[in-house]
Amino acid sequence: MTDHNFWALLGLRQAIALAKRLNETEAAKQFQQEYDDFYAALMKRLEEITAMSGGYIPPGLDRLGGYDWGNLLGVWPTEVLSPWDAKVSATQSRARQAFREGLMTYANQRYIHNYLTTNLTETSLIRGEQKTVLQDLYALLVHTTSTHAGFETSVLPWATRDVRGNLTPHGWFAARYRVLLRDMLVREQGHDLHLLSTISPRWLRTGIPIGVDNAPTRFGTLGFQLTPDATGAALNINAEFSHAPQAIVVHIPYFVILRSVTLDGRTFTLKENGGLTHPSFPRIGTDRVILAPNTHSVHLNWRYRSRPDELSYEFFVEKFKQEFARKYRVYLRERGVMEE
Repeated sequence: MTDHNFWALLGLRQAIALAKRLNETEAAKQFQQEYDDFYAALMKRLEEITAMSGGYIPPGLDRLGGYDWGNLLGVWPTEVLSPWDAKVSATQSRARQAFREGLMTYANQRYIHNYLTTNLTETSLIRGEQKTVLQDLYALLVHTTSTHAGFETSVLPWATRDVRGNLTPHGWFAARYRVLLRDMLVREQGHDLHLLSTISPRWLRTGIPIGVDNAPTRFGTLGFQLTPDATGAALNINAEFSHAPQAIVVHIPYFVILRSVTLDGRTFTLKENGGLTHPSFPRIGTDRVILAPNTHSVHLNWRYRSRPDELSYEFFVEKFKQEFARKYRVYLRERGVMEE
């Protein structure tokens, strides 16, 4: 199983971190050597197997075939592969070609699979594919009950929506949905803390804040509020870090254009502080702003590209109903029940 190797490397990284925190220098050194050897062997085998698969990471490393599952976890949550590794891109693309009803499929596309979808969504989140993440989120919600409980699999695409023995509510779906929503707002990546990786245009209303309170992270607890206003949005951060991240990365919504950043009464522009490798904070890019970890408040001065209101839960419900009705009419015509 490909993912067993990803999980093993993640476990070794955590063992290294724990040994360092305990000042077990020799143990940390041994774990690091094991990690380096294991990583090199895995990368060698991945290059060999993906040369046979057309670039896609298969479920197993001994031969091609099998069902996509843990092979989708190389970026999230294991952080073994770069989000922009060509093998990751090929795997994301191939898996998404098997989507039905906006969700990942299982068993050679026989069934749609609810929470398996989030393996791809979380990787898209890290890759900055904001619109794709929103499409996945709303597709997931379309396939929930009136109280937003989800199933696992066994549902035939574009059929009766009968979950048969795979009943709601499903615990893993609930867990994955909560983790996805949390990661969209606050997540860790390496030594940095990321805020607002993906938000919906429907969530931004002038004067109405969105945010989190007392969110646990690997760096400590965090709260923040983003309050839209006439010229952009005010971001207030309240953190109690046990050990501070190297930086706080604030992602800019895909549907706005960032003009400047106001921090401590001073306004910074992309021209002045442009480039994510700028020597001082804030570092301003077109899609993110990198702040010092002790930042408490900042104003993001932006203007809207447009209001893509079609990216909403209501829109996706209606779109799904229309497509389901269209396919059903085709089904009836093919069986002579309905005339052209």
